[in-house]
Amino acid sequence: MQGFFKYLLFVLTLLFFAACRPEETALELTLDNAVVSSEENDQFLRIATGADVAWTLNVLQGSEWCTVTPSTGIGTKNSVRVLVSENNATEQRTAIISVTAGNTTQSVQLTQEKMTLLSVTVGHTEIISAAASLPIQIKTKETWTISVTQEENFCSVTPATGTGNATVTAAFTQNTGTQQRVATINISIATDDVSVAIRQLAPGEVLGGTRIEQTIPNRMELPVVDNKRWYIEHLYYAMEYDTAQRHSVWVAYVLNAAYLQKRVSRSDAWAQDPQIPYEFSSTRADFSGYDRGHLLPSADRVFSYEANAETFYYSNMSPQLGAFNQRIWANLEIKVREWAGASDCDTLYIVTGGAIKAGIATIQKGNGMVTIPRYYFKALLKRKGNAFDAIAFWMENTSHSNNTVTHDYSITIRELEQKTGINFFPNLPNADVIESIRTTTKWPL
Repeated sequence: MQGFFKYLLFVLTLLFFAACRPEETALELTLDNAVVSSEENDQFLRIATGADVAWTLNVLQGSEWCTVTPSTGIGTKNSVRVLVSENNATEQRTAIISVTAGNTTQSVQLTQEKMTLLSVTVGHTEIISAAASLPIQIKTKETWTISVTQEENFCSVTPATGTGNATVTAAFTQNTGTQQRVATINISIATDDVSVAIRQLAPGEVLGGTRIEQTIPNRMELPVVDNKRWYIEHLYYAMEYDTAQRHSVWVAYVLNAAYLQKRVSRSDAWAQDPQIPYEFSSTRADFSGYDRGHLLPSADRVFSYEANAETFYYSNMSPQLGAFNQRIWANLEIKVREWAGASDCDTLYIVTGGAIKAGIATIQKGNGMVTIPRYYFKALLKRKGNAFDAIAFWMENTSHSNNTVTHDYSITIRELEQKTGINFFPNLPNADVIESIRTTTKWPL
């Protein structure tokens, strides 16, 4: 019996201490990326704990190259910044970040990959048949050379040699043949090499491999491209980009019944344009105080997620006053979709943008970087069979007393060319006549 009481006393003692022991503090750590490249990296560690629970943070390993701030905090949800310096070593490295909240300690591990001797980035590996240029980013510390393997001489790259990080331009002549053609661009350093194959489509093909009927040769929507600027070809639109002003000169695209089919919702996939080097790209901060106004509207590309996501590149954005972007400009975009879907339209060719030509007033530069246009334009060319009609619109980036779109804002294509210096629709037959008239009855408002 005495043994039984001793056992009972032992059990009760354990239960007492278990009841007195404080509960484990809830703590959850979420790191944006557990593995990062060898380049300098900036991300967030999210800390979730009790509402009044204080936490402290320590970098147990890798503190010489991994910095986390702040190191203390309190509350349910916190985000701390994790800065990782460039890894110049030939081995990967690991940091361990420990967080203590109340009586609970947890840690996350961050791995940084070893130094890459040669990295090559190209936005697209497929381009249209028209003459085009394609930026290629090279990242290395070594001296590099470039050669092109091709069956016919249609691709050239400049510069062909250099040292260190650089952006080179691959220039393609127009493909007038009946078949696709491929150029393989070879970038070499002393100890490594990378090859990128670029496929140029045949006339009449569009990106993605779908062949379309074209009664008019070449791309009807494209203006004349200024070779001094970047020409960028995305899957579902093209643009000319001014690196000095960090703003597009124009954005050109097509609308018809197929494009107007709604299969997806707005993606909000905000991102920097992968074809524009970082040093020339706009960022979200550049639009502070202004709307990130789409030039190619998101609502014009809702037939696929990929098409819609492309409209959220910052290169497709322009700093617009909210009272302009969300009102009269949005109303004009709605009208454009109505015209594209009307029975008298097979295809609508559209060129739009903010006027940044020298001599045209601009407001300022957003965040000291991006030009803010004072005026915006749309050039529209409607095709029905072999018949064409054209009109243009010119609007000031300001709050308008009446947000109804009227023909007071419409002008001829030729008048818009004089204002902007852009040669619209160069492939249009009988352009002298069509671009010089404005038949408002063809564009009901």
